[in-house]
Parts: sequence; C-alpha cells; structure tokens
Amino acid sequence: MKRESVSLAIGLSGGWLANSPILGIFQGLVFYFFYEPGLVPPNADGATMMYFSLLARVRGKSIIQSLMKVGLGPTSELARRRLATAKHTKIREKCSEEIIELENFKIFVYRPENLESKGAVVYFHGGGFALGQVRFYRTFVSSIAVANSVTVICPEYRKAPENPYPTPVEDCYESALYIFENAGRFSIDPQNIIFTGDSAGGYMAVEVWYRMLVRSSKFQVKGIHLLYPALGGPLDTPSMIRNSRYPPLTFDAMAHFLLWFIGEEVSSWKINMIAKNECFDFTRFSDEQRSCVDPAKHLDDRELQKWKPKSNKECVNLSGEKMELRGKWSTLMIDPLFTPLIIPDSALKSFPKCIITVCDSDVLKNDGQIFHSRLQKNGRKSSINILEGSIHSVVVFSHYFGFFPKGTFSKIDECVEKYHDDLRKLLNE
Repeated sequence: MKRESVSLAIGLSGGWLANSPILGIFQGLVFYFFYEPGLVPPNADGATMMYFSLLARVRGKSIIQSLMKVGLGPTSELARRRLATAKHTKIREKCSEEIIELENFKIFVYRPENLESKGAVVYFHGGGFALGQVRFYRTFVSSIAVANSVTVICPEYRKAPENPYPTPVEDCYESALYIFENAGRFSIDPQNIIFTGDSAGGYMAVEVWYRMLVRSSKFQVKGIHLLYPALGGPLDTPSMIRNSRYPPLTFDAMAHFLLWFIGEEVSSWKINMIAKNECFDFTRFSDEQRSCVDPAKHLDDRELQKWKPKSNKECVNLSGEKMELRGKWSTLMIDPLFTPLIIPDSALKSFPKCIITVCDSDVLKNDGQIFHSRLQKNGRKSSINILEGSIHSVVVFSHYFGFFPKGTFSKIDECVEKYHDDLRKLLNE
C-alpha cells in the first residue's frame, strides 16, 4: 500500500513540482497518506487523483456508508450536504445578477457587460433533485454568460424530499414557459433559447422539453446540451456496476437521491432492494420501452465488456411494504414523464439538436450514451463527448479550483472550454 502511494506521489506530483514546488509537495503528501487504489478511476489526471485520495479514504466504502459509520444517518447526511451546497459562490466580474420571484420559486438571470447575443441559455442545476442552489452555481453560470456573451437564466426549483416528484420538474417547466412568454422582458429572442443542465439538471432539460411537446406548447427549444445527465436508465447498466464506488456520485448516494425524489424515507432495506435490482418490475415495460433502455441494443462491445444484467425476479415473496415500494417505483418508471430514456420514438423524432457530455468514470455514463444512440436511430442530430478519466460533476466542480494557477488542472480546463464551445455551436447554428 505505502509502496504504491510513494510511487504515485512521486510520479504525479512531478509536473506540479516543476511549476510550483508548494503544490507539488502538497499533492505528494495527499497521495502518500490518503491514496486508495481501489477507489480511483483509470486514466485520471492529477486533480482527479487528489480529489479521490482526499475523499475516498476508506477502501471499499462509499461516502454515505463511511459517514453513516461515524454516526451520520441519511437525514443528517442530507442536511450536511445541503449546507455544503448552499454556499454562495462569487459572480464573475463584468456580470450582473437579477432575481425574479415567482409564486413558488425564483429565477436567477445573469447578463454579461459585453452582451452580444439575443439568445439565451436556460441552465437547470443538478444536485440529485435534493441538493444545490443557484447561488452555489453562481461562479459557473456567470462564467457561461461572460464566456459566450449571452444571457443565462437559472430556475431555483423546489427540492425533494420535502417536494418530491413531480414538483421539481413542474417548477422547471413553469419557469421555461415564463421565460418564453416574457422573452421581451429579458431582451432575448424566443427562437434562440437553448436548454442545458448537469446531472439531475440534464433530466430536467429533457423532461421540460417533453412536457412542452405533449402539452402542445407553441414554443420550441433550439438546442439542448446535457452534462452527464441522469435519464432514468436501468440500475444495472455497465457503468452503474463498473463505477459504483467512484465519488462524488456513488451508487449508494444515487439510491438515496432516488428515494428522496419519489417521496420515500431512506432506510437500509430500501437501499438493499435497489442494490439487488428488486425495486422495479421489468415486466411492466412494454417491448418498445424495454428496447429503449437495453444497454445491449445501444452500447458497443467495448462498453459492454462481458456485461450481464442483474436478475430481476418476480419477487413474489417480498413483504407487503417491499411490494408496495416495488409497485410505486414500477408505476413511475413506465411513464416517460418520469423516465426520459423511454420517451417514445414518435416524440424523439422532433427532439432538437443535442450535444451530450458524459464522464468515463461515472455511474451515469451509459444513460447519456443510450440516449445519444436513440436520438441517432431516430434521425436526430446528436453528438457525444466522453471525458476520459473524469468523474461526475467535473465540469461544474471546475470553479472550486479557481485559486490555483491556470493550467494546473489542464483536463478540467479542457472540459470547460469544450462545454463553452458546444453551447456556442447550439446558439449560433
């Protein structure tokens, strides 16, 4: 163990030592004392390595399991995480913030001083439907505004578990309609509005578009960019299994978020049901829906890598409360208003131009890949970026490292620049 740590510390801190001795020594010490090889994704760069070394100190344990071991249960864990994601980050220079209060939630508007475009970016923030605030994203979304000379609008939707599905999604839908209907107030062109969002925010972007379609809205979204989206894919995809222990979104953490989202209290037996793939009855899917989410129909051999789905038995021997949860979950899962990945082909044929970014070491990687495959099979313009060696939320987390010299985390810098380039493509084409 220590031999591995010493080798890694010397090898990965070398680049930093050349440019900054202090940073190089710091990274080397982190690797030496905290590195856990079983919890670090392959091909990770120095920044990702350091993050994992600090965060994943207990071999074989997820973040939530480790916290619960020292007395932090699910409720206090939610409170802790909310506190951590409620910090107000700074707005970038030469960018203004306006807050519009609607009946049930707020909308934040960011405008750069060098505003040139009449288009707008509607950003739905992530956080597992339960965490995060727009103010936590201020640095990131104001950077989008400044870098692209465009107005960025962010809904502050209500969160689970106090406000479970469908409230968070309906808030985002109402905010989108408000933005389109009040385009003049925002000085934007309603025909040049794109949606984007990270993780749960990617889910919101797709589901808001789908609601606009099925509810016959007169407005149309020009394009959609999805950052490592959560799209309701099966819980036994190759990436779910392969990347289940990689923070920040471990499989256990995701299970907590899903339970909160559907209005369920978290308990060990429910987490165990999710881990065993017993929470959903796959026989409830139609043949078309089953084809929509089947990894074998959408992923290549390299991604599948001898993958075998977890068994999904009839579970006739489950207790009453377990069968109740299974029934509730199954009823939600077969509804495309809840599960973006099963939106029917007839609807996807009108999906706007789409760019999807996924992280190689992320449980949600296959969600984005499957959705990309479905869009292409339906003749839609869709492209996908796979960020090798990167973890969930790597693009949004970039603003945490602003106090380091530019270029310290080159892979993160590249990810952010690529994201900005993609947004410009959607706005300008």
